[in-house]
Amino acid sequence: MLWLHTALLSLEDGSASFYRDALVSPNDDNTTAIAVNLSSYVETTGARCLDGTPAVYYFRKGVGSGANKWYIHHQGGGWCESWDDCLGRSKGGLGSSHGYPPKMSMQGGYFDAHPSQNPMMYNWNMVLMRYCDGGSFSGNNETVATYNGTKLYYRGKRIREAVFDSLVTEHGLGKATDAVISGCSAGGLATFLHTDQWCDALKEKSKVKCVGMPDSGFFLDYQDPRYAPGALGNTPGGTYHSGLKWVFTTMNATAG
Repeated sequence: MLWLHTALLSLEDGSASFYRDALVSPNDDNTTAIAVNLSSYVETTGARCLDGTPAVYYFRKGVGSGANKWYIHHQGGGWCESWDDCLGRSKGGLGSSHGYPPKMSMQGGYFDAHPSQNPMMYNWNMVLMRYCDGGSFSGNNETVATYNGTKLYYRGKRIREAVFDSLVTEHGLGKATDAVISGCSAGGLATFLHTDQWCDALKEKSKVKCVGMPDSGFFLDYQDPRYAPGALGNTPGGTYHSGLKWVFTTMNATAG
């Protein structure tokens, strides 16, 4: 699990402890989720991580009364807010699917499979969208950027749409009766940005009750006066204004 430890150390938005507790090595029990590799969408839609590897999500099938109910979670982990940031992130678990394990135990918090701890959703279909685009699942830049000799892809919107299509095609999301769209920190921001898109698409498939549940997804529009807007190398703290403006412009994040 070194890949997970490394990814958690690089989180910039305070969500590390949540994922450290919730995502652990699989136990071959009812908490185990399988990795779904979106390689078939790479050429058709461009659903790539920052480094160009295929996006991945983890899926745990719902049972009993939860068979047609869904909890869909956008993983958090800050943003890459400059070329240097994105290049560095592309070499780890928040920018590359290389090394993601084929199975993962999703437990605790919203993923908890015990009715005493998670009475509403313990037996629902559980989806964890791995965060490897650096822009809260919003980027839609057709151009493949090259920085310091490395190609970088800003395709978060395409990842999100590919996950939706895969879940409908392969796992029965189109029959959903209930759906909770969620995420933590940068994934909480993704929840604010994209719940309507998820719910509108779902309502074209079924009569679904669909809601958003953002966790810690609000960030102050603050710029540390010591740093001029746009003057970013490795992103210093307190520069959300210029950093997120850079994300919006560079990644073509108008989808968010």
